This record gives sequence, structure tokens and C-alpha cells, in this order.
Amino acid sequence: MVKLLSSIQGYELFDGMSLEEANAMMECLDGHVISRDKGAAIFVEGSHANRFGVVLSGSLVVVKDGLDGKRVIIKRIGEKELVAAAQAFSGAKIMRVRVEADDR
Repeated sequence: MVKLLSSIQGYELFDGMSLEEANAMMECLDGHVISRDKGAAIFVEGSHANRFGVVLSGSLVVVKDGLDGKRVIIKRIGEKELVAAAQAFSGAKIMRVRVEADDR
């Protein structure tokens, strides 16, 4: 079971919850903490869209390869923000974008 930071203040996902409630929710969701180097994939285009995350530290970028093969940054996701929640809860079958670690 993952234990969250002692302060969950400011995290939209945990709004209105005590630390104990947030930890119980994370246990129910089989939550875990991952750490990735810059450029490493968090979500891969074409993978199942059945999970989401919250950025504890650092930042992520949502990217798509353009028709010309160049990498296009669609969005930057910062600390305390949700990532891939819309895809996970919308019924989408697969990820249409790639999400990469930007900074740790």
C-alpha cells in the first residue's frame, strides 16, 4: 500500500478528504508512486486507457507525433494536477497521446 505525503492540501483528487481517507482511497485503487527520468513514458500512445495519476512532484508533458514526424507538446502538467483522468473515466479504450516525464 502506498502512503501519501503528509500534506495532501491543494491536490484536487483529495479535496475534502482526511489523510486517512485519501490513503484508503489509494489502497482501493491499487495506487502506487512511480519516478521516471526526463523523457521516460508514463502513458504510451495505443496503451489501455484504464488508469490515471496525480503528479506529486516534477512535471509531465502530453505529446503527439505530428504528421511531419516532429514531436508536438499538447499540454504541460504540473505538481498536484491529475493526468489521464479524462481518458480513464470517459470509456476511452486506448490512449491517443503519449505522456512523458518532463522534470523530476
